[in-house]
Amino acid sequence: MILELPKELTIAQVHELKGALLEALGQHESVELDAGAVAEVDAAGLQVLCAAHRSAVALGRSLAFGGTGRGPVIDAALATAGLLRRHRCEAGCPFEEAPRG
Repeated sequence: MILELPKELTIAQVHELKGALLEALGQHESVELDAGAVAEVDAAGLQVLCAAHRSAVALGRSLAFGGTGRGPVIDAALATAGLLRRHRCEAGCPFEEAPRG
């Protein structure tokens, strides 16, 4: 199942996004996030994505960024917040830093 993320991943939208993520994870074994429309991200947006991934792991489901990946806006927010990880928090952590080549 592909879930298109909203243009704004900010505190004003996280309650609605949380519901959509939990519903998708409850109904599908695998959820692919489409971040193509994302233009703004704050700490609350990053937190709901991280919490959704932890929920997916706990449920034995898959949650990952698809297609073009996280995209530059989410990557910039992760870097600014110091959240790009060199090691996974859980298997398949979507915030793991891409290998440098």
